[in-house]
Amino acid sequence: MEDRIHGLLRNGEYGKALELARWAKGELGDQPSARLDGLLKALEAAGERGAAERAALRAAGDAVKRDDPEAALAALEAFETKYDFSPDLDRVKEIREWAEREAPVVRVESDPAGALLLVGGKEAGKTPVSFRARVGQELAVGIRGPDRVFPAPEEVLAVVDPGRGGRGARRRTPYPL
Repeated sequence: MEDRIHGLLRNGEYGKALELARWAKGELGDQPSARLDGLLKALEAAGERGAAERAALRAAGDAVKRDDPEAALAALEAFETKYDFSPDLDRVKEIREWAEREAPVVRVESDPAGALLLVGGKEAGKTPVSFRARVGQELAVGIRGPDRVFPAPEEVLAVVDPGRGGRGARRRTPYPL
């Protein structure tokens, strides 16, 4: 019985698993096994979060199929905290590692801080600023100070390359990132 409940849990069928666990506990009376009791407590704690957990996993899986690491990371935002009961935490870890490898964080700093960073001609925020970009993606970057843009966004082309001393990008022009 416990294996059947655990199988339902692994498949994300929380409602069925909870119903079966409650039935099994009722049949056993005051003598449920520690495993059954643990499964029942986990299922009761999951409550309504089970459907949201499955939806987040589906969204992350769909993002992987589309080769969209940023969408996968968005779908898994705080997953381990919100859904600590999930039987798929190992899969979540694999997806997260893939997404972080494919779209590392790029951090841009300036001296003095507070310059406006332009990426692809669009404002990305004031330095220091961090954002994700795909490995191999070419980024036209520029920094706008109080009275000028240096260099113009089309003058600097950076390629995201996490293997470059942890900097997250390498430049293709003489201008430092």
